[in-house]
Amino acid sequence: MIRFGPERLKRIGAAVRRGKVECNLHFRPAVAAEGLDVNSALLGALSAKVPTLKVVDALGVEAPKTKVISSMCGALGAGKRVLVVAPVVGSALVKSAANIPGLEVLRADSLNVVDLVNADTIIMEQAALATIQEVYG
Repeated sequence: MIRFGPERLKRIGAAVRRGKVECNLHFRPAVAAEGLDVNSALLGALSAKVPTLKVVDALGVEAPKTKVISSMCGALGAGKRVLVVAPVVGSALVKSAANIPGLEVLRADSLNVVDLVNADTIIMEQAALATIQEVYG
């Protein structure tokens, strides 16, 4: 266990009260460069991944079957790290994808730059494109 003195704890934003350490960190959103914001960074990362983007009409996962997702990834020629984006993520889709290493499932309104950059292939439902346009515009 690492222990810091009271002065060190004050420097990193923690407070020592009655022998217990209580975190008192205030997170601020990162300051964007001039003229850029988080939405434009996300859309920029997505536009860089256009060559690896596969758009499907519907994922077609009604029952939790790993074979359905696995065969779809194989048919689309997906890489090792796959990001599946859907407008609504149901339990059947999450359970189907849980046993496949390197496959992540995200809702279209909760995309982030890290997942987009790390993915070799992005599989997206057609309806998810409309959601992304609406949310991140």
